[in-house]
Amino acid sequence: MSGGSLDYFCYKVDDCISALSYRKEADVKAVVRLLCKLRPMMRAIEWHMSCDTGRDDEQKAIKEFFSSDYELQCAKSLKKDLESMKREIDEVIKGLG
Repeated sequence: MSGGSLDYFCYKVDDCISALSYRKEADVKAVVRLLCKLRPMMRAIEWHMSCDTGRDDEQKAIKEFFSSDYELQCAKSLKKDLESMKREIDEVIKGLG
């Protein structure tokens, strides 16, 4: 079966992303972001193992996963989430007063 060397793990990651995407907690949102970043790397690894793509595709995906700007992107995204949460809390407090 083409692409299935790891039992289509990347599609299982998709299932996890779908199941968690509705969650609002910052830590769960961080997990979803990580899974979104993991998926293309795992797809590239699995497809290379199945001889569907070349080693260069696998290497590129692994390099992108471990790129140094990933942590910065996560931090910026988390900051945006926290700022949004703060605005929501401020609105709730304003409504109470």
